[in-house]
Amino acid sequence: MDAWANIRLKARACHADALATSGGDRHARALVAAAVKDNGLEVEDFGPEAGFGNNVLGFVERASQLVNVARGQAPEQEAVVIAHEIGHFLLHTDPSHEVTMVSPPTLGGDPIESGAAKVQGYSSRERKEVQADVFAGEFLCPSDWLRVEMVENGRKTTDIASELGLPSKLVLHQAIRALLLPPLQESEPEEIVASHGLDESQAIAATWAMGPLMVDAGPGTGKTRTLIHRVGHILDQQVSPASILALTFSNKAAEEMRIRLSATHPDAAIEMWVGTFHAFGMELIAKWADRVGRTDTFQTFDEAGSLELLERNLARLPLKHFQNLYDPAFELIHVLRAISRCKDELIDPDQYLVEAERALALAPDDESVQRAVEVGRIYKIYEEALLAENAVDFGDLVRLPVKLLQDHPDIRQHCHQKYAHILVDEYQDVNLASARLLRLLVNEQRNVWVVADQRQSIYRFRGAKPANVAQFAVDFSG
Repeated sequence: MDAWANIRLKARACHADALATSGGDRHARALVAAAVKDNGLEVEDFGPEAGFGNNVLGFVERASQLVNVARGQAPEQEAVVIAHEIGHFLLHTDPSHEVTMVSPPTLGGDPIESGAAKVQGYSSRERKEVQADVFAGEFLCPSDWLRVEMVENGRKTTDIASELGLPSKLVLHQAIRALLLPPLQESEPEEIVASHGLDESQAIAATWAMGPLMVDAGPGTGKTRTLIHRVGHILDQQVSPASILALTFSNKAAEEMRIRLSATHPDAAIEMWVGTFHAFGMELIAKWADRVGRTDTFQTFDEAGSLELLERNLARLPLKHFQNLYDPAFELIHVLRAISRCKDELIDPDQYLVEAERALALAPDDESVQRAVEVGRIYKIYEEALLAENAVDFGDLVRLPVKLLQDHPDIRQHCHQKYAHILVDEYQDVNLASARLLRLLVNEQRNVWVVADQRQSIYRFRGAKPANVAQFAVDFSG
């Protein structure tokens, strides 16, 4: 299922209205002008003298219903920027949004996943920017219409882009979606039963109002259903959907949450942040990249990328026990996994090396201790290499956000103000780093609600263990 279906359907409805207003004119300029009129908006341009910055292409002001567009853009780019801002206006409730870059996302809005440890993240833009991009693409060039033009009428994307006055890349991305994904359909709304339709324990959990709660739920006990009802209960209190943060540990579980929430609360689901701890961490790093020594174009390395980085720095590595002249990767993979566990336990290179060298002083002939010292020295070089490459690895996607929130009160305050309600699925998979991140994210109201099944932990290799789950009561006791 297309995780962004609700947004595409809203964009398509907006397109239909605009097409009627424009008298059937599909050109981008005609469509955006019609949508601006339909939604009671106005468009004004601005130049460098306005002081918004050279990289700001446009922004919308909700209160004044004004779309501001940077002067001097190519006509096709300007149309996309206006469509992007119309998307913000229709999808979100924030007072204003600015766009610094418009680049169509790939299938479904998410970057295509490659590799078991690859994270579905959102580059240097927050999720709402991706949503506005998805909206703009579907509004300007609906995939159902595009499929007919290409398949039945044999037209090329370049010709269509020229006719519509759109960037060819946008039409190409819409074509990929149109040809490779099933046609969009209005889904039957999933019935939202009242809380009395739950059993007694589920209803108590879903409507809990006495602070932090951990729900112990095994397979088949309706934990996802209860979580969805919990979200519904929060929304019934007139809480802004944008203040809800729902986290989990696997892409599969995150996708299931998104689909269920989109079915039960289609409009609210657009504004909620739903995804994995690592995808959320990636977004925090992107937003404050300079605070961790990166730029907003940083790379994320999976295990293969990290291994390649070590091999490129092979001459710098003090290899002895982990040296393999014929196949360096054969031994270095074990070093990387040790480093990964360190990051999951929030142990930096200096801390690790100090402890390893202290142990070596006590047991100089112990090979396991010698190996630990070697890992520590490689860890230090590896971190320097990551920094030089403007890169992070999988473990950094939680470790660095913990550092951001610990070291920077302004970032912590931003998150506390933004996310008033935090829900976590699969809490049995929590490790020290993700538990610390959760604790730092929760504000003084302590509206945190988690569901766990300690019999089903699948991430013990990343430091998940029952003691971390038991620590919940201590962490959020007040």
